[in-house]
Amino acid sequence: MTSADDPTTDEDPRQGWPHCTSPSEAPEEPEVELSVTDPAVFAEPWIKAVLHRPDNSDTDPTMPLVDHVPEDQSVWDEPGLSRELAGEVPKGGLTWYRWYLDQFAATSVVESWGTTFGVAVFGGLFAVVGTLVQQSMSGGQIVAVTVVGPTIEEIMKIVLPLWLVEKRPWLYRNGGQILICAMASGLMFAAVENVLYLKVYINNPSAGLIQWRWTICVLLHSGCSTVAGIGVWKIWSRFQKEGRAPVLADGGAWIFAAIVLHGLYNGTVTLLQFGGLDF
Repeated sequence: MTSADDPTTDEDPRQGWPHCTSPSEAPEEPEVELSVTDPAVFAEPWIKAVLHRPDNSDTDPTMPLVDHVPEDQSVWDEPGLSRELAGEVPKGGLTWYRWYLDQFAATSVVESWGTTFGVAVFGGLFAVVGTLVQQSMSGGQIVAVTVVGPTIEEIMKIVLPLWLVEKRPWLYRNGGQILICAMASGLMFAAVENVLYLKVYINNPSAGLIQWRWTICVLLHSGCSTVAGIGVWKIWSRFQKEGRAPVLADGGAWIFAAIVLHGLYNGTVTLLQFGGLDF
């Protein structure tokens, strides 16, 4: 016989259960010591480091200083906490735009223009990748010539300025720097493309073709990239006016216009080549 079967044993088989003296009484709740340092919702671990940027003069131990807060995870940038719904952002509330202003203030003029010079020099080389991708396609396909090629080239020519506006916008101090980068990228791309066509792809090019490529084609590439650069400038200037994160749609129309202009040129030249003209 086990102790559980022995009615005379003192051991309770329900040991560890909530103790009750009779079936009609509620079980006694164990005493639990609760430790609450700050019952405020802003002290929640998931929210305090993102919602508020503590002031250096704040001695409240429940709001420790945060070395880095992901700028794209601020709850004050959520649509549900927009100014139209929740009112103005508190003084200590961290937003992407406030983070941008801090970074902008910490960036020197030398850093800004040094970045502009670097993008102006190397931006066009990134676009050469677009040319190589285009050349890997069938040259006889009209869609590749008028749609795929122009789309790849125009996006690649502004990919560095566009990336900076989205990820490091404080490195630009004015919109003119963006236009310089875009135009220089188009010029560099046109120069590299002309060398490839006249020295590699075409044997013994005519004097008229050489002149055409170093005039009309250079104007085309620099002009289209400048138009796309206006779109990047719009993205950069719009978010500052409205105090929010950059949105590609703010300049999408200009970038699309550059692609369309480039595609129309390619389509026109292709039709003229079918008519016997040599470009």
